[in-house]
Formats: sequence, structure tokens, C-alpha cells
Amino acid sequence: MKKFLLLFLFTSVIYAQEKIESFSSYSAVISDEAHIYAITKKGELTIWDIHSLKKTYTSTDTTKHYTAIAKDHRNNIYVGNKKGCVFKLDKHDFSARLFYKMQKDPKVEFIIFNNADKMYVIVADGVYSASSNKVYNQFVNRPLSGMQRVSFDKDGNFIDSNIYFNIPEIAFIDNKDRIWMSKSFGEFGTILHIFDTVLDKELPEAPDLSHIQSFSEDAIGNVYITCGLQHFMNFGSIYKVSAEMDISLLFTSENGFNNEKPRGDDALFIGPGVFSIKDKKLYFSSSKGFYSAEVTQSNSLSNATQLFQPKLNYVREPLAIGVGMAVKSLVQLPDGRLLFSTAANGIGIYDGSNLQMLPN
Repeated sequence: MKKFLLLFLFTSVIYAQEKIESFSSYSAVISDEAHIYAITKKGELTIWDIHSLKKTYTSTDTTKHYTAIAKDHRNNIYVGNKKGCVFKLDKHDFSARLFYKMQKDPKVEFIIFNNADKMYVIVADGVYSASSNKVYNQFVNRPLSGMQRVSFDKDGNFIDSNIYFNIPEIAFIDNKDRIWMSKSFGEFGTILHIFDTVLDKELPEAPDLSHIQSFSEDAIGNVYITCGLQHFMNFGSIYKVSAEMDISLLFTSENGFNNEKPRGDDALFIGPGVFSIKDKKLYFSSSKGFYSAEVTQSNSLSNATQLFQPKLNYVREPLAIGVGMAVKSLVQLPDGRLLFSTAANGIGIYDGSNLQMLPN
């Protein structure tokens, strides 16, 4: 089946941007008790000591071209490549040994382990279960604004269907073993898939949210979703989705933190966030730096505090009139430090008072 995505633009705008020299860019970042691991855009694996922050390893075997990295619940580290291979890292010398090989050599987009350490590999065709050797891709999607998905069957007959899989740019698994996957199309909306790894089933209904930047979770199964876009102006929102899929709006940039209704550059463009079970706070990035806030019983944010505001380079948002979020991911390390990756400035660590960017 051949599938095409037709894009209808209703406005014509010329967007000029000064070229940005990248310090470094990483497609995926994780950590364990001893190291920070990252995959570069060139497919190299780079490793730093989590305490000294000194770089300890860079892969030299360019034939593997890594594309994804993950860890299981025993803290084993795995990397995937563009030829359908998943490797397990030896933590003594960081050598990569073949762990699993897919049949059709697809690019590994994400590697996910559920609570039972069953491995799922996200590829272009869908969510692949290594244990059952099956691909799941029958997700129900809402139409995107200004975009129409057009499909043809093997005989060339036209099909207009909202049941399909789209390669995500963000993937997250919650404690109920549901994989959340999203792909933003700028001003035209967002595709959100949810897959249940206990039932090995595509969930038919996903929350109708746009411009998703991140997923995280608290101790009782609420999933926090940050959303943001710059399209002529700044937009941002933060949601809480309960384990039963009830949605609560915690924040919008339109209203601000105290209903001050900011305008122009004063409105926040919200980026990735993470809920801290340790601190019982939500940390999130924005166009004005990084914030912390408490989530109230009435489902709002309180005591929002700006923590730090690094000078980061932005890159163009291809499907909106504006820039993409400079921060690409945000997690909290076990000792409380914040670890974040950026679009053009590498990886940063914030310890509550000092910011340090990891060496290239």
C-alpha cells in the first residue's frame, strides 16, 4: 500500500533565519547510576561519567550508525541502529553485542521495555513486539487541520482512512505499560498513538492534544503532558491525564500562572517537562528558561518559580511561522539534578544552583 501525505498551505509566508552553528546535537539521551549516554545525529554513541561529567567514551564503529538507546528495568543499556539491530552494551568496555535482529532491516526509531522487560521496537511500520514477532499499526487518528492523508491499495484504488501509524518523535511508557507516541505537525496539529503492551493492542482513543513536547508520570499514575508551539506568537499548555484517561488542564500561556493573561513575548512557549516524584513538583522548560511548580489538588499550578535561563540557540520550526523549542528533553537524575538536551547546544546539567554543559 502506497501512502502519501498531502499538505495544503492556506498562507504563503517567507521566513528568513540566520544560520546557527551547532555546538552539538543529540537524538536521544538516557542515564543509569554511573553514566550518561547519548546518540549523536551522526549515529555515534557518547558516554560521560555521571559524577565528574567527563566524557569517557565515543564509539568509532560508524558502520553501526546508532539511532536509538534505552535501558531495561535491570539497568542494562541497549542501542538500536538503522538496519534493524538492537545491541546490548557491555558496561565494562562499552562494546556493543548483538541482542536482537529484525527481519526486514528497518531503522530502529525507539526501543521500549515494559515492566515485565518485554521489548518493543518502534519502526516505520509500527510498534514491533520482539516476543510475538508482530507489528501493530492500526491506530485511530483524528484528521489534521489543513492536511489530508491519502492512501491507495495494491490495485491503485483510492482509500481515505484515519487508521494508520505515524513514526513518532517522542515515545514514553507509563507504569500501566502503555506506550505514548506523538508527532507534531506544527500549526496543523499532532498525531498521538497509545499502545497497551499488556494486551498488545492499539488503544482506540487518545486525548485530543496538540504540539506535544513531553510525557512524564507521578507516583499514582497521572501522566503529565507539556505542549508548546511558536506560530506568529507563543503558545503553551500543560495537562494532567489520569490513569482512567480523565484530562485536566493545569496551565495555558494565554492565562499565565496567576491569570495575568500575558501577551506577546511575555507569553510562554512551553517545552519538555518532567514530574519529580522525589520533589513532588513539575519541572518544565520554556522560552523564558526552566521553571518548577507544584500541582494543586484543584488541578492548577502554584508557586511557579523560574530556576535558570540559559542562552540557547533555536532552530526553525518547519511547519509553523516561528522557531522550534530549543530544549528537546528533560529528566531528573536520582540525585535531583536536572538533565536536559537541546536542539543545538548539546546537553546540560543543573544542580539547583549551577548549570554545566557536557563537553563535546
